[in-house]
Amino acid sequence: MCAYATVGWEYHKVAEKYYNMTAPGADPFMAMADFGFRGMSCLEDATRCSASWLLSFNKTSTIPALPYLDDYYDAECAEHKIGIGAVSTEHSVMAANYAIDGDEITFVKRMLTEIYPNTSFSMVSDTYDYWNMVNNIIPACKDEILAHNGKLLIRPDSGDMVAISVGTIQKLWDTFGGTINEAGYKVLDPHIGLIYGDGCTLNKVTEIYETLAQLGFAATNVVFGVGAFCFHALFDPSNKFTVLTRDTWGMAMKATHGVFGGQAVPIYKDPKTDNGLKKSQKGCCAIEYDVSSERFTCRDGFHEWVNDDDTLLLTVFEDGAMPKEQTFQEIRARLYPEVA
Repeated sequence: MCAYATVGWEYHKVAEKYYNMTAPGADPFMAMADFGFRGMSCLEDATRCSASWLLSFNKTSTIPALPYLDDYYDAECAEHKIGIGAVSTEHSVMAANYAIDGDEITFVKRMLTEIYPNTSFSMVSDTYDYWNMVNNIIPACKDEILAHNGKLLIRPDSGDMVAISVGTIQKLWDTFGGTINEAGYKVLDPHIGLIYGDGCTLNKVTEIYETLAQLGFAATNVVFGVGAFCFHALFDPSNKFTVLTRDTWGMAMKATHGVFGGQAVPIYKDPKTDNGLKKSQKGCCAIEYDVSSERFTCRDGFHEWVNDDDTLLLTVFEDGAMPKEQTFQEIRARLYPEVA
């Protein structure tokens, strides 16, 4: 969960940067959603992954994460609007209705006027011909879209996500217009928008935000759905692929101290065949924070517990019990003090 939470934190930093630049006052917690459920190893993995993601964003399609956070972290998700989902079509829905209607536009108009007249929804739009949908069908539904009591989110699902995302937003602006916000960036009419949920790697998301900013569009015009692949892989600016594990972030959980027959014994490893990377902490430890370097440091080798006043370490388990349970909001506030 620490590794998953770190992925979410990395995405949040990018969203926050471009929201502050192009849409000041907009909430970066609404910029992205977890789309990873079906690609995770099991239900429990998907649940813990999404619970970790929700530290940094308020959107997910992994519903089991909500009772998990309520049960274990007293999150009160419904009250705090944590884990917001959305109505969304899939390719099977679009194809089945095409088989009945004989075209695509009939179903689009029916969703706007009959099925979801008062609900925002996302519509997968590349089942057949994406640019025909964007260039012809969506403009033909302009009256219904502007009269719709909600937002229609166009959802591409294949191809060059940077070119498609930017080109779609430009076309939607030409068709529906919008407003210029206080930072001087274009914001689409609130009835229309874009959501992209395929291959939203950190570098591609950053490239889309940057390209939109250069063209004068606010980052809020697009929402991203981050899937299972992106929780397990990272591309750096040079497009080099890295598998994400606890080692990517330099994290490990190890025993460092034990008492055997009343004798304190340091528990550690220091392999002679290693270059020093695998040498672990030894004995009891004190964690300190250097404000000037903004780094945590560890002093080890103590033969007994370090006084709480001399370390940032907190007792989590003691004699099989949890002396202090932490809520979801307390953990989130450590990442984002402004939301506390």
